[in-house]
Amino acid sequence: MVQKREAGHLSCLTPQHKYTYWWYSEGSIEPVEELFDTKNDPHEMTNLAGKTNSEAVLSDMRKRYDQELAKWKSQAVDYNDYQRYGTLFSRALPSSDASK
Repeated sequence: MVQKREAGHLSCLTPQHKYTYWWYSEGSIEPVEELFDTKNDPHEMTNLAGKTNSEAVLSDMRKRYDQELAKWKSQAVDYNDYQRYGTLFSRALPSSDASK
């Protein structure tokens, strides 16, 4: 029997960086962050999230992401389950809580 596992991502872009937050409905898989310098790494081969020399950029991109997610939540329509994604993409919730 194949078990369906839901995953999703939401990204935030600037002219130089791309930040992506991945969530998984499977409680045993923790959410993952990706940060790429798209000017110097256009093929996104080196994830800068978690690297000490990228902490300031990561913090800024998280802030931008949270601002965009707040806009999403305030503008999401109440049909086609769009409002649910405001919760699923929240970095504040552990992955096991986001799937509820």
